[in-house]
Amino acid sequence: MMNTDEKIHLTDLIPVETLQKIQDSFSRMARMAALTTDENGTPITEGSNFSEFCTNYCRKSPVAKVRCEKCDRDGALKALETGRPVSYFCHANLVDFAAPIMLGDRMIGSFIGGQVLSEEPDYDKIREIAKEIGVDEEGFVEAARKTQIVPKAAIERSTNFIYEFSQIISDMAYKSYETIRLSKLAASQKSDFLANMSHEIRTPMNAVLGMAEMALREDMSPQAKQYIKQIRSSGKNLLVIINDILDFSKIESGKMNIVEVVYEPLSIINDLANIVNTRIGSKNLEFTIDFDTNLPHKLYGDNVRIHQILLNLMNNAVKFTERGEVHLKVTYSQLDSDNIMLKAIVRDTGIGIKKQDMGKLFKSFQQVDSKRNRNIEGTGLGLAISQQLLKLMNGKISFESEYEKGTTFYVELPQKVVSSEPSIPRPENSEKAVLIIENQYVLEQMCRDLSVLGIEYSDLEKVGGLNYVRDGFIIAEKHLFNDNIRKAVMDNPDLNCLLISPYDSPNDINQRRVKVLHKPVFSLGLYSALHLGADVTPEGDFENDNFIYGYPISTAE
Repeated sequence: MMNTDEKIHLTDLIPVETLQKIQDSFSRMARMAALTTDENGTPITEGSNFSEFCTNYCRKSPVAKVRCEKCDRDGALKALETGRPVSYFCHANLVDFAAPIMLGDRMIGSFIGGQVLSEEPDYDKIREIAKEIGVDEEGFVEAARKTQIVPKAAIERSTNFIYEFSQIISDMAYKSYETIRLSKLAASQKSDFLANMSHEIRTPMNAVLGMAEMALREDMSPQAKQYIKQIRSSGKNLLVIINDILDFSKIESGKMNIVEVVYEPLSIINDLANIVNTRIGSKNLEFTIDFDTNLPHKLYGDNVRIHQILLNLMNNAVKFTERGEVHLKVTYSQLDSDNIMLKAIVRDTGIGIKKQDMGKLFKSFQQVDSKRNRNIEGTGLGLAISQQLLKLMNGKISFESEYEKGTTFYVELPQKVVSSEPSIPRPENSEKAVLIIENQYVLEQMCRDLSVLGIEYSDLEKVGGLNYVRDGFIIAEKHLFNDNIRKAVMDNPDLNCLLISPYDSPNDINQRRVKVLHKPVFSLGLYSALHLGADVTPEGDFENDNFIYGYPISTAE
């Protein structure tokens, strides 16, 4: 049991960013609104998928806002009292469901979902509520008409699901609390403590992964399935991060083992593409990949540690870069007939590193420019572990950086060749493409990839405009797709269109010979989308079925 007088809040134990990601994932999957509050019902996250009814009216009315917070708190308390998930009608007659987030025997927050209707509303009652909370009656009624009506069975399923999520968050909060409390243990107890706590933290994370696996067995839309797979992939990645603590302890004690297996480097890149995209979120940041198509198809080495090293570097690049580009280049050089030097370059346009801080970069538990970066999460172990792992595998890491302009990391690692066949074979077919791309980073990478794949390309101005494009491919950013492009494709049966879309953009284009290729774009996705040859599907140990050839491709054909 815990001391209930302790003034510990949910956000002291779990970062708001983590709570937001969990909440957003639930909301996308359930297609309902979601919110996380503190123990008083006050929101601590941004509402996910909120309805117009709530966003534009209830939450903007001072009277209604107080009522909303009371509904959230009372709903969570009712779930706490009954010991089971509850759904209820809020003050505005919408169906909500709530579950408490506990720290021992004390409620420290609540997980709220809903903002739906179970049947057609009573519009006279809606007008009465509008008068009470001081909002426009007709607008309020119209917003109610737009509110989603959900069958009671679906509401019950979502209620149960959100209750499970709240229990997982409660477990995470308790383990975090224990970590803080026990971190004051004597240094002589450090190794045992790290091993035990890493095991304990894995327990709720394994529950998240288990729930994701169960959810994937249900019937759902392809896009919902993709979201669940992203939860699963991110969860697995989080378990790897938790293991960093153990890795550091093992490296210190000389007990770290390198486990070499046959693997496909393309599989690692696929998985990294998925994870890094979710890290970027809403940042004005472009992620590009330059993959050497001639890289041998199968290598022999510790793919898990290689994945861990590259992920550490990519995570750092995303964390310290607010705008511009994060770029991953993977290539190699031949050492002899049976061995190559695998090379990876991670470049960003982030804040860079001051000269006086460069000596701290690979030291444990240190972050450079700590005053400026105080709000950026991290233990400071990632680069130190990466360097030590590379030493164990006879590799090396180096970097160069310019303050305020960005940083580039260079990784070199010798690997044995199992299959010298190229990861992406030479194209069987030749195509030509007209590019309509504004983003300079996407354009530069697109030109590199098309050149490697032997695709003749030019921009729209050089060919004289759409009227002169009658075959091949138009490759355009999705937001530039307009009626003129649509008509050109319809009028020319030998002309296809490939739209480059943000990774989380819906597949809402429904026209023959028009495909959507989600970012990041690199040679593998283009190879498939442009019909250049046989299917190339990485096998590897990582989860790749979020994508077709690494990337979700939708088409009306």
